[in-house]
Amino acid sequence: MQGGSWCEPRGTCVPGVGSSYFERRARTKRDEREAKILAAWEKGHREPAAIVKDVYTDVAPAMYGLAERSVMAHLEKLREEQRLRQ
Repeated sequence: MQGGSWCEPRGTCVPGVGSSYFERRARTKRDEREAKILAAWEKGHREPAAIVKDVYTDVAPAMYGLAERSVMAHLEKLREEQRLRQ
């Protein structure tokens, strides 16, 4: 917090808004992405690269490697929660 404002890492500051606002926003985005990853899995995509192409349509291909790592983390979480059907 700086002077009663919350600043995101990119430098966007919002007066009078606490970090919980940005945490909720990030969690919502993460939950939306996870739902898309689960839907891709249920469509039969089993490889992270295939899931990335189906889910990360808003990401430049140069970023697919990072997106694949994110998909793998989501898949691990979904497996631990026993939400992936084989």
